[in-house]
Amino acid sequence: MLRIEIRKAVETEAIKILEILRSVAVWLDSEGPGKLWSAASFDLFEITQKIRAAEVVVLKADGEIAACMYVEQSDDAFWPEANPREALYLHKLAVARAGSGNLHSGDKWNFYLTSA
Repeated sequence: MLRIEIRKAVETEAIKILEILRSVAVWLDSEGPGKLWSAASFDLFEITQKIRAAEVVVLKADGEIAACMYVEQSDDAFWPEANPREALYLHKLAVARAGSGNLHSGDKWNFYLTSA
């Protein structure tokens, strides 16, 4: 049985998170529905800053990071009129390609999101 853990990311996981985000960006553009993000738009500094701000969540499957997402308390680009901290905004939900057939992201993230 797959052991699942969902929690806020720590800085030592930044490189793996960067790898997942970049690989999903490449996949979306080459084999998926189309370009959503540029692989070059992700950098280690930004991811580390988001981790320090507690804005990155990881899903680990059997001890390995299998998915990640940004959870932010404001979203000025899409919801500029919203009050900060009134809602959570999810961005860059990405499942590692190796685990893509084994994880149903909606089911696994539901626990985290309802307890956030």
